[in-house]
Amino acid sequence: LVLSGTDAKRNFQFLQQARVSVEQDVGTALEWLEVPDKSEYRILVRRYGFDPNERPQWEQQHAWLAERLERFQRAFSVRVEALQDGVEENGKSTFATVTNISATKTK
Repeated sequence: LVLSGTDAKRNFQFLQQARVSVEQDVGTALEWLEVPDKSEYRILVRRYGFDPNERPQWEQQHAWLAERLERFQRAFSVRVEALQDGVEENGKSTFATVTNISATKTK
């Protein structure tokens, strides 16, 4: 997930408040990176120890990647939606408490 633009820092901090629950939803630790020279923030998942050139590992690699992508999307979709639902109040954006938003939220 890449956050950029005028609200990037605020949005990154908002998502970071839920780091523990996000990582539980994704099923692994994530990398939370600030890229100051580009004024952007990145949240990513990596898997070390896999060599994409090793065809015998492809099935295992693809299964891991598919599961993580699905969980990553579920974990962040409701949280990013909460970012978009922020409302102006006294000149400041306010949001639902992000730590209470989980990937299992239903609409």
